[in-house]
Amino acid sequence: MNKNRPDIKVCVSHGNSYIKTALYAGNSQKAFFRLESKKPPSVRLYLSELIKIFDYTKLADPGKITLALSATRKDAEPLFQKICAKAGFRFLSVSCGLELPLKIDYLPPESLGTDRICSAAAALKKYRGEADNIVVIDFGTATTFNLISGGIFRGGLILPGFGLYKNSLGDSCDYLFRVRFNRIAGFLCRDTESSLIAGIYGGYPVLVGGLYRKLLHDARLDEKKTCLVTTGGYANFFTMMLESPVICDQSLVLDGINIIAGLNSE
Repeated sequence: MNKNRPDIKVCVSHGNSYIKTALYAGNSQKAFFRLESKKPPSVRLYLSELIKIFDYTKLADPGKITLALSATRKDAEPLFQKICAKAGFRFLSVSCGLELPLKIDYLPPESLGTDRICSAAAALKKYRGEADNIVVIDFGTATTFNLISGGIFRGGLILPGFGLYKNSLGDSCDYLFRVRFNRIAGFLCRDTESSLIAGIYGGYPVLVGGLYRKLLHDARLDEKKTCLVTTGGYANFFTMMLESPVICDQSLVLDGINIIAGLNSE
């Protein structure tokens, strides 16, 4: 590999719904693909998808490539260790024990999800010039709130993600049902379908916005001095419904994996 060429890293975010993979050259994301994670892919299937965006078989020394993994599932690490062994890549699993671009103020530190660490790392690097404080809201299987202030991850909160939230009544109550999004005419509804749509699709952003303000209140922070960043599967939908100024960044976790992998490269 040319010494003047940026380091190549394969960054993988293994969530509860999708396995997202991005190819980075230095700090630049060059390609991306995703697979469903409910049924884990075989080593062969994953590498066949990877070759479509990055033909590592043509490299003289694949051992110079790092595959960095952030996972929310316990079965992910053994799978990607096998993938790295087959491809000849170096393997790096993100954890709080690695060198990080921020300090962790969370107890115990190892209980902090690596997706939260990665999104915080990327938000700090990309948006620290926007405000003194940063809050990342990740709309995934769980919706997480993450506060970064003074270069320190200071905590946050976790609530059920929107997918669980919107399906729970239809799955648990005999006389209620699942609904699809439709226009919300208001919050004084006179039929069950409109009531569910307003309560679910209109209520969730009110819940999220209220918790965001509660978080700032408890941290004694000024919203005007705080940068709010959203990411995750439902972020595009809810970003436009939040009353606070907000930046939507769907690459946040993968960018964070790349940043942390760069700090821990051999």
